[in-house]
Amino acid sequence: MEYNKDPLNLDKIQKQKLEEKYGINLRIAKPNYLKEFVNWCIVIVMAIIIALILRNFAFEWVVVRGHSMEDSLFNNQVLFVNKLGYIYSEPKRGDIVIMQYKKGNWNYLPYSEYFPFLTLLFPPKNEENYVKRVIGLPGDHVDIRGGHVYINELLLNEPYAKGFTNEKSVQFPQVVPPDTFLLLGDNRENSEDSRQLGFIELERIKGKVMFRLYPINEFGGVYDNLE
Repeated sequence: MEYNKDPLNLDKIQKQKLEEKYGINLRIAKPNYLKEFVNWCIVIVMAIIIALILRNFAFEWVVVRGHSMEDSLFNNQVLFVNKLGYIYSEPKRGDIVIMQYKKGNWNYLPYSEYFPFLTLLFPPKNEENYVKRVIGLPGDHVDIRGGHVYINELLLNEPYAKGFTNEKSVQFPQVVPPDTFLLLGDNRENSEDSRQLGFIELERIKGKVMFRLYPINEFGGVYDNLE
C-alpha cells in the first residue's frame, strides 16, 4: 500500500511560494540516527561524570563493617554521608563521622600518574575507612578514668556509649592538639579508635553520617540516642 509522504499534499511550486512567503522549510527531514546515538552517548557519559564527582566531593553511601558502633549502628547497615558539611565548619562533639584509616591507591587506573584528574573522578582501591563518633575537640582537656570520659574536668554524658571506656595504648589525660579530634566507637569495649590510633587529623575526616538508608525498616536518623 502506498501512502502520501507529504501530509500537506502540496506541489513543488506551492511549497516554494510558502517557503518564500513565511520563511519556512517544508521539506521532510530524514532522521539522523548516528547523530542521535552520539548525542545520547554524550548525555550518558556526562551523567556518569557528574555522578562520580558528586560521589567523591559531595556525598556517598557507606556500609558499616563490624560492631564498634553498637548499639547506634550495626553491621551491614548502609549510611548516607555528607562530604560538604566540614568544608566551612568543623566537626562537633557527638557527630558520627567517616575517618580514613588506610589510604588507597589508583593503580587499577592506567596512566593515572600522568592524568591526575582521573583520581578526582574515581575512588581509590584498598582504602579503609572507619565509622566513629567525635568526642574530643581541638583544645579539649580529655581524661579517661573509672570507665568514663571527662572533658575539661567534667564527666561527659554519653547515652550512646556501650560498656566501659578504658585506656588502651594511648595514655590520658591529654589536650587535643589543633586541627585534630578524639574519635571513639560507641561500643567502647570492642572498638579500635583514638585510644590506639591517637588523635585524628581533620583532613582524614571524610564526612558526616546524616541518616541510615538500609535496612528499609530502619531508614531514618542516627542521632536519636543523643537525647
